[in-house]
Amino acid sequence: MKKKYIIIIIILLSLLILFFIYNSINSKPKQKNIELNNNVNVIKDQTLENLNITNVSLTISKNKTSTFSADVTNNLDSNDIEYINIIFKDKNGNIITTLLGYVGLELKKGDMTKIYTETNIDLRNVDSVEYERGSIE
Repeated sequence: MKKKYIIIIIILLSLLILFFIYNSINSKPKQKNIELNNNVNVIKDQTLENLNITNVSLTISKNKTSTFSADVTNNLDSNDIEYINIIFKDKNGNIITTLLGYVGLELKKGDMTKIYTETNIDLRNVDSVEYERGSIE
């Protein structure tokens, strides 16, 4: 009687192991939750007057929310640019959307700040990004 239980347990464990092996071989890779737009004209370093804009990142989440971030460094003794318009264009040069990034007037020479902005527009097909002075008006 004891042998029967041992054999049943061994068979069940073997089936369980085979089940895990089968699932690990046949499981689909998980989909990424975010996608990066690494187009060279999107992520390239640029200058807007006295501000260097570097380390640009444009990510698009699974729910199509696009997030832009960049480092902004002031190269002059003073800074009079408080806001930056971030202009996203398609491959034909048409504006897809313009987002506003806050720099702040307190940025001293050599100081760096990070700007973040987000939209519910899917920006995975953006071909280039341009910058200009912005305002909240």
